[in-house]
Amino acid sequence: MTPSQDTQHTQLLFVLSWFHALIQERRKYIPQGWSKYYEFSFGDLKAGELTLGAIAAENPGGRPQWQKIFGILENAIYGGRIANEFDLRVLRAYIAALFKDSVLKGEEPLSGVIPVPQSANVRDYVGVMNMVPESDAPSLFGLPANIDRSVQRFNSGAVVAQLK
Repeated sequence: MTPSQDTQHTQLLFVLSWFHALIQERRKYIPQGWSKYYEFSFGDLKAGELTLGAIAAENPGGRPQWQKIFGILENAIYGGRIANEFDLRVLRAYIAALFKDSVLKGEEPLSGVIPVPQSANVRDYVGVMNMVPESDAPSLFGLPANIDRSVQRFNSGAVVAQLK
């Protein structure tokens, strides 16, 4: 791999990792985050890594093949287990917001929080991750700030229903 290919591949893996973490953490906000609990696993992340590597190898040094990446992430890897149309729209929105040229070029930060480093140096990525706040704000997931109260109300209602 040339340095530019290595950088782009590293950036794509970083974006994939961010995406995977977001869709996993969104499960905390059921039923508003996702309509149900989806089991997104390390296997999904690994399949995404292998897929991105294969796609990048098809077009070395060129612009990422976004449509192919979108299709595989949406239909084969992550979207394959999603049966709810609302949840599928959320997944598509995440893919479209994260996997694009402006994010890789550093023009648009991931989730409005952190820029993608413009190198393949692991230290740059660790430094960027250290900028991420310790606690997850609902806005990070595209959810309103008061979502915690809504989730608490929903969970309380479920507990009361089980007690009855």
